[in-house]
Amino acid sequence: MFLKEFIIKEAISDPALSLINEISDIIVAQFFIKEGVQISLYAKNKRDYASLIALINNLNIDEKLPSYFVCKIKNAEIKELNNNEVNNWKKYLVDVEIDSKLRIVTPWSKNKNFKSIIINPSLAFGTGHHSTTKGCISILCKLKNLNFVPEKSLDIGCGSGILSLAAHKLFNIESYLYDIDERAIIETKRNFEFNNIKNFNNIFLSKDINYSIKYDLIMINISKEYIFENIEKILRNNFSYLIISGFMFKDFNDINTYVKKNNLSINMMYDFSSWISLGLSKNVKNN
Repeated sequence: MFLKEFIIKEAISDPALSLINEISDIIVAQFFIKEGVQISLYAKNKRDYASLIALINNLNIDEKLPSYFVCKIKNAEIKELNNNEVNNWKKYLVDVEIDSKLRIVTPWSKNKNFKSIIINPSLAFGTGHHSTTKGCISILCKLKNLNFVPEKSLDIGCGSGILSLAAHKLFNIESYLYDIDERAIIETKRNFEFNNIKNFNNIFLSKDINYSIKYDLIMINISKEYIFENIEKILRNNFSYLIISGFMFKDFNDINTYVKKNNLSINMMYDFSSWISLGLSKNVKNN
C-alpha cells in the first residue's frame, strides 16, 4: 500500500470525502491535528493518484474541495507502507466530547462510559470529528434538553451510523438507516455491534427510501444538492423534526430561501468552522 499525506487549513466535507472514495480506488482520511487537518490518501498502486486527479478535473468536483487540493496531491511525496505502518492513522484519533451527555470514542479508548458512542474508525467514513457531525449531534442533544420524545428516525446517507447511534443513545429510538455505499452499511452494522445494538433489520443499501413510515425525526448530513433534489419527497412525510447538514455558511442564503419556500422554520443552527447544521420544523398552517 502507498500513502500521500499533506496538511490543509479546513476540513473537507463528509460528502466530498465519500464521493472521492466512491469514484476512485483511493481511500481518503482526514484527521484534526494542531497544525490544521491532515489528509491521508491510501492507494494500492502509485498510478491511482494520477487517476484521482483526472477524475476530480473531469467530473468537476473540484468546487467541493479546497482550490489547492489537486496541487497538494501532485506535490506530496509517495511513501510505500509496510505492514506495521498501514494502521498508523489510528494514532491521530482522539475522543470527541459533543455534549455533557455524549462522547464519541474508539473501541480502544480508555474513556468509555455510559455516555459513550463507540465508533470503529474506517478510512472511508466519519468518526465524529467533522463539524457537520458535531452540529447534527449538538441539535440532537438540544432536542433532548427540550424534552423532545421521538419514536422513529430516518437517517439518510448514514455513513458510519453515527447520527443514528447518537439518537439511540439519547432517545432509545427505532432508527431506519439508508446508504448507497455497501461499505457504509458494513461499517454501520459493525458500529451497532460495538454499541450492543442487535437489530440490523432497518439498515438498507438503497437509494429508494420508504417515506410511507411516519418518522418523528429525519437526519440528512449529505449536501445541499441532495436536499434540494429530494425536498418534495421528504416534505410528504409527516415528520416532526428535520436535521440537515453538509453545507457551508456561504450556502446559508440559498438554504434559507429554500426553507422558507417550502414552509419550514429554522429553530436551531450550529456553525462549526463555517460548516452549518440546521434544525427545522414545519410551519403550522392557519385555516
